Amino acid sequence: MDLFVVDTAGVSGGVELFRKATDLEVHGKVQIDQIDTDRVINFNRSPEVGNTTDQHGLLIERRALGSGLLGQAAGGPGLPAFVRRVFLNTSLTPTSVSGAGAAGTASAAMESFVAAHELLHGCNVYHHGERDLRIDLIVKEVDGKLAYTATQGASTLVIPLAKEGACGRQELIAPPGRDAHLRNLYVAASGGQHSGVQGCLLRYNLARYYEGSSSLVIWRHTEAEPPGSLLCGAAGGTGVNAPGHCPQPRYGDAKVGCCKSRTSS
Repeated sequence: MDLFVVDTAGVSGGVELFRKATDLEVHGKVQIDQIDTDRVINFNRSPEVGNTTDQHGLLIERRALGSGLLGQAAGGPGLPAFVRRVFLNTSLTPTSVSGAGAAGTASAAMESFVAAHELLHGCNVYHHGERDLRIDLIVKEVDGKLAYTATQGASTLVIPLAKEGACGRQELIAPPGRDAHLRNLYVAASGGQHSGVQGCLLRYNLARYYEGSSSLVIWRHTEAEPPGSLLCGAAGGTGVNAPGHCPQPRYGDAKVGCCKSRTSS
């Protein structure tokens, strides 16, 4: 299948990364005057042309996005006809990073990985899950010691924070003071956006905290997980998400996964 991309953001590296990851015939040098206001690519066809179905392109633009957003497929995930724009945050810089893939690593600018990820949303490919959390951990004194706590209904629960270390070892992180609250903390959940095949472009790689699989503990790691550079063919977790990872599979199997079979234009 063919996909037409109008790249006004100048991220040809992201378009190429997207092309390599999919089985689509990607035309990444379409000019803005070659589409109409609805992004129809064949708008000037003759009535005598047999194929009368409108074919929509994807339009990449730069825009200042909300805090924490690197990119956005407006109207997606969905087919190109319904994705109004693919936005890249103006805050993105051309910092080079290495992405995980089947053949080791793929080096590209961070904005290229973001662009490829959002273009996939523009072809109806979803995240591996949507279960990641934002929580407030409030420091309180419990049994004479400072502890992180969270509110659940009418109850206040003590939430241990632990460093990810050697298997079987749980090194607790104590609050450094009474006002050391952790507000709006991003905690990755099992089966959420970080789950599944580690090298997949649709997997998030930003979380430093993740939920424990068998207790209320929240684990913290300091590893810089590389972005993905391929499309997964299964939902099972690999790398940090594999069953043998200690102290547990970090984010587990994907709820969705199998991204390779989901691309459509």
